[in-house]
Amino acid sequence: MNYEQPTSYQERTAEQQMQERYRLVAKATNDAVWDWDLVSNHVLWNDVLISSYGYAPEEIIPTGEWWIAHVHPHDRTRVDASIHAVIDGADFSWTEEYRFRRRDGSYAEVLDRGHVLRDSSGKAIRVIGAMLDLTQIRSAANALRQSEERFHTILETIEAAFAILEVKFDDENKPVDYRFIEVNPAFEQQVGVDLLGKWVTEYAPDLEPFWFEIYGRVANTGEPASFENYAKAFARWFDVRAVRVGDPADRQIAIIFNDVTERHDAQERLRVSEAVARDNIERVQLALAAAAIIGTWHWDLVEDRFVVDDGFAFAFGLSANLDRN
Repeated sequence: MNYEQPTSYQERTAEQQMQERYRLVAKATNDAVWDWDLVSNHVLWNDVLISSYGYAPEEIIPTGEWWIAHVHPHDRTRVDASIHAVIDGADFSWTEEYRFRRRDGSYAEVLDRGHVLRDSSGKAIRVIGAMLDLTQIRSAANALRQSEERFHTILETIEAAFAILEVKFDDENKPVDYRFIEVNPAFEQQVGVDLLGKWVTEYAPDLEPFWFEIYGRVANTGEPASFENYAKAFARWFDVRAVRVGDPADRQIAIIFNDVTERHDAQERLRVSEAVARDNIERVQLALAAAAIIGTWHWDLVEDRFVVDDGFAFAFGLSANLDRN
């Protein structure tokens, strides 16, 4: 946009000063700023129309018709009608979302806003506006929405329980409680009770301090934690992964966990069984050493061989030189 500039800013008229301020603003912004003189039907654009939409200066015809012709055909009638309704009416503000054609033939999604200037009789003489390209914003929003949808789909279908917790601290910054502010469908199945929106002490007033301490540490330090621990109030073992989420001042953490009680019980039964087996072996060995067992024998059915040890031979008076095979 080119305006004649007097040598001294103070020498300029109020109109010239306003135009200079407008020129500086139009140059500094990332929006496509336009100034439509309705009396002469002349439109000025800033350089963003060139840098962002690909048009060379000589390709831009400074008229309202050129602008309207570059609106997507499916949006053109609506946009043309809406801006002329404001111009021909008494309002001062105009806003529309539509698709604007780039130099390469693709279309940008834009948000366009204009302000109408009127003369003393109320007739519109000028519209100044700014066209914001929403394409990247919309693409980022769509990508975020799709990411969130995938994330929620995963949370809705996985067997592991997921929850967002808000940790409560006392005046001495000691963690004393936590509240479940978001849970997935598997949560109640894994825990055995619906705790959404509740403080855990409402259900388990005698919950072990371990849970408050470790969740409080994660919320305070931001260091993740992985552990397996028993919760007496729930009568279950849980395998847990905890990480801090959001603003540290919110004292919130995310946990993903599984009820591993069955696995833990199986491991415990195996441990007990192994201990009993070891104990039985020790007892047999002690009994053998104390001669509490008369003797042992072994019958190989395939070879039809009967073998006895020295204790068996002695107990039944067999000769030490007897071939007992």
